[in-house]
Amino acid sequence: MQRRLFFTSRRFLWPSSAQLLFTSPGLAPALTRSFRGESGKQRRFLQLVEKAGKLPLQGDWKGGKSISAAPAKRKAKAATPGRVEGSDVGLCGVRLCGRKKAAQGWLIVLLNPFPEIVFFPAAVHDLGQKVECTYIEIEQVPKTYGVVLSRPSWLWGAEMGANECGVCIGNEAIWGKEEVCSDEALLGMDLVRLGLERADTAEKAVDVIVELVDKYNQGGNCMESQMTFTYYNSFLIADRKEAWILETSGKHWAAEKVKEGTRNISNQLSITTKIDHEHLELRNYALSKGWWDGKEVFDFAATYSYVNTARMTTASGRYCEGYKLLKKYAGNITAETMMTILRDKESGLNMEGAFMTTGSMVSILPQDPSLPCIHFFTGTPDPDRSVFKPFIFVENITQLLKTSSPVFGPEDPVKKKPRFHTKPDRRHELYQKHEQAVAMMESSKEKAKLIMEQIHKLEKTKIDEMEHILQNGFLNVDEAVNLFSDCVEKEISIYA
Repeated sequence: MQRRLFFTSRRFLWPSSAQLLFTSPGLAPALTRSFRGESGKQRRFLQLVEKAGKLPLQGDWKGGKSISAAPAKRKAKAATPGRVEGSDVGLCGVRLCGRKKAAQGWLIVLLNPFPEIVFFPAAVHDLGQKVECTYIEIEQVPKTYGVVLSRPSWLWGAEMGANECGVCIGNEAIWGKEEVCSDEALLGMDLVRLGLERADTAEKAVDVIVELVDKYNQGGNCMESQMTFTYYNSFLIADRKEAWILETSGKHWAAEKVKEGTRNISNQLSITTKIDHEHLELRNYALSKGWWDGKEVFDFAATYSYVNTARMTTASGRYCEGYKLLKKYAGNITAETMMTILRDKESGLNMEGAFMTTGSMVSILPQDPSLPCIHFFTGTPDPDRSVFKPFIFVENITQLLKTSSPVFGPEDPVKKKPRFHTKPDRRHELYQKHEQAVAMMESSKEKAKLIMEQIHKLEKTKIDEMEHILQNGFLNVDEAVNLFSDCVEKEISIYA
């Protein structure tokens, strides 16, 4: 049986009371950084960051002022793909694996804490109705598809998710030569949700996203913080039949159709000379900026970014490690294989401590339309100590209350200007119970062993049940309605 497989995770850094985001030297001109406080520990941390990343600090970090990584006067050094020089702070990465007669997969590593898993059913909307995204209001469409989303709990959009038509989308942060717009517009995460709600195929989702970028632009703070953290976006979009990579630089973009083989993307533009669709002015704009001479073969990544694309598959770091793991399992990739890859700590794909992976997703997309797509989510940090819980789209799905964060309405700090003056507790019930269980596991080896045995047993049971559905083609709709929620309840009972 042919099927496509997606796998995703994300990680977050919050070093004590400090706020710091940075990347490798080649990407420095596009980033904004902030560091608060003057303790010796924080100062030493900042010094280590500057030394490790080789980034010249711009501005005064004392007294809570922002520090910007302004354009360096020296020529930007080529970044090491998939890693920070000396650290892994603030990076994301995406992996895509494809085979003719095997599975396809994707991995997303992103920045935000307290991931919630939420479901929104299909809906019909009135003519002229508006939809309020994270920062701006846009025109609504007549019909939206049902979606399941893994997202930072403070925003409207999502970092990754799927819809009832079998379309999956994930996004990641990218920087390049084009200056990032800080004006509030659509976030890349808003575009993920909008693409899922409005498209029934992967290619249509590409069209939806680029049309919205052209009409409303992308921009705004991408972090729940008073510091400014902005970036452009790369998207991995797939359905049962095909996969697309869409990468943006302002309003300009390029898209590549992925047919087979193994494919990685990380925190830089990755589309080179194979471009299947592109912005009409993509090449003319590069000519006008002096980034391309119009004579050499047009290479999107080389033209619009600081990255040495020739080093992408040979450089050290998570990009290369993920590539190696996908190659290792090529031809024999299953959902459990993807979960194993996401849990791999030696490679750095699954990180611990301050850089802990905070949420993961694996999706199985059978090419046979009579079989259901199955999406596994953790909704908790560290996939090695989490349960991948299955979700299937059926009618009358039970709302995912125990993985949904509290709602603060008009009083939410993201809705009030100036934004983010306070930071409410957004942890959902599963997250809190998991947090308590992790504390117990770290204090007692016996408790840790018992809990791990139970969560592995629960996960294995659910994987076997889903495999049985795919092999036999029979789905009990009454059970699928509560499939994810029931698994969450069982996981919580383990942590009790």
